[in-house]
Amino acid sequence: MSGNHFRVALAGALFIATQTQAIAAERSPDAIIADYEQAIGGSVAWGRHRSVHTQRELASEAMQLRGTEEQFQVASGKAISITTLPGLGTFRQGSTGSARWSEDPINGLRILQGAEDEQMKIESTWNAELQLKKLFPTIRTVPAPAPAKAGQSYECVELTARQTHPMVMCFDSQTHLQVLRKGQQATPQGDVPYTVTFSDWRDVGDVKIPFAQEQTTGPMTMTLRTLDVVFDKPIADSVFQMPRTRPVAGKARAKN
Repeated sequence: MSGNHFRVALAGALFIATQTQAIAAERSPDAIIADYEQAIGGSVAWGRHRSVHTQRELASEAMQLRGTEEQFQVASGKAISITTLPGLGTFRQGSTGSARWSEDPINGLRILQGAEDEQMKIESTWNAELQLKKLFPTIRTVPAPAPAKAGQSYECVELTARQTHPMVMCFDSQTHLQVLRKGQQATPQGDVPYTVTFSDWRDVGDVKIPFAQEQTTGPMTMTLRTLDVVFDKPIADSVFQMPRTRPVAGKARAKN
């Protein structure tokens, strides 16, 4: 066999071996998600908690922005996120348990509808990470949307809800912790692509939480660093009340 023929045969054998290995290594979405649930503590550990208060700092070096984010959430489905960016104002999103709303200096106070409402409903679901199969009717295994970091390999699933665009979640195949999330966010100005990376996973009592995130939304990249996480401290219902300003109906946005 000539050198060229040998190299062609070798390349073909390597390709077939690689494809066979990839097929053999691919696992079901249920198995991937089950391992993720266990990696972050499992339903028993998370089930012991009934409320959480999180504080984070935000920064965008390119835009010279720094700010803070504070989140409150309780098991009844009430939640609120308050982001303060000096020079830009305060941005709030919340759930009263029965309705989702948003308030910011650009769009004012709005009752969320359509895809925006579904997004917030998912985000405000208590222990949402343990309820992915309930929140997303369609889940399938997909290739990683970005190359894995050196020394890592990813297992990825695509999750599709009823009104929002599909979202891809990727997990480290060894630790089973989430490393990447990619999708499109519905906003009043249209759908905006986003990518979030997760790192610095730490134990907080009997569960694991990522203390570092890097989020790219459209052209802007922002880093988020968790400062404090407190479970089961009583949170007054008044924290979750929608502002008294008369809201307007948000634009219903659905996936195309």
